[in-house]
Amino acid sequence: MKTRDLFFFLVLLSTSILSSCVSEADQMKDQLIGAWELEEAFRDGELTTTLKGSYIRFTDDDMMESNLPYTRAIRDPYKKKFIIEDGMLLSPEIAAFKFKIKKLEEGKLVLTTKLANFPFQFNFRKVGG
Repeated sequence: MKTRDLFFFLVLLSTSILSSCVSEADQMKDQLIGAWELEEAFRDGELTTTLKGSYIRFTDDDMMESNLPYTRAIRDPYKKKFIIEDGMLLSPEIAAFKFKIKKLEEGKLVLTTKLANFPFQFNFRKVGG
């Protein structure tokens, strides 16, 4: 009888643990959904205003729309798939699209990357809903 009780306990425990596990990437993705506007950007540690008006919109179907440059040549808005992997915001469609998520909390999103061999930091705030 004790072995059977132990077995049912372990099955119940395993089921509850597995059902309550939500990956960090999924949690981050849920927090990202919505529209984000650039508050400020830093190029090589210095405030820059050249990216004023940049935005990113994330949808729950793993799509993003943005005008944030990921290379020097990108100037027009684009709409692509996105993924989160190891704390990085990536697009499987764009090899050069690589942003480290430094902060994602309370309506604040901080992304870092390298563009044209300069380190950049982008500070976004969530807008709407």
